[in-house]
Amino acid sequence: MMSLSRRILLSATLVLLIFTVGIALTLDRAFYDSARLGVQDRLFAKVLMLMGDAEVDESGKLDVPTNLLDAEFGHVNSDTYAFIVDHTNTIAWQSTSSLNEQIPETSSFEKGKKEFAQILIDDKSHFIYSYNIIWETESGDYPLTFTVMVTQRPGVVFKRLKFSA
Repeated sequence: MMSLSRRILLSATLVLLIFTVGIALTLDRAFYDSARLGVQDRLFAKVLMLMGDAEVDESGKLDVPTNLLDAEFGHVNSDTYAFIVDHTNTIAWQSTSSLNEQIPETSSFEKGKKEFAQILIDDKSHFIYSYNIIWETESGDYPLTFTVMVTQRPGVVFKRLKFSA
């Protein structure tokens, strides 16, 4: 039979161990959520900047200046890509950085839908943020999907694959 002091020491050690594991799991989850939200916010800001640069004329022709505010879109191999898909599900515009990259297929159009996800292209992980809008002009409405994609940097591990915005 164990003495009272040994039982108290064993109980305290067990409680401390359970507490430490619980704190470690909580911190891991908090770090994951914080990193995911940081990437999502960064990509959403880039989508809004791209929308601010884009113009649709009365005939429905999309015009995006080549001198974008974000220099990452203008450099090949920058790991940050942007493209705009029109109502026919074809690419209406793509950044210089995405010229040598495979563009993922877009989902069906739903006005106002924002989607943030982690996808695999050529065994490389990418984060992608898409925003579906209807661009209104006097001559009509033009559905467009603005998408920004970034290659996941080595050393950053995300285990889950799909998030909803």
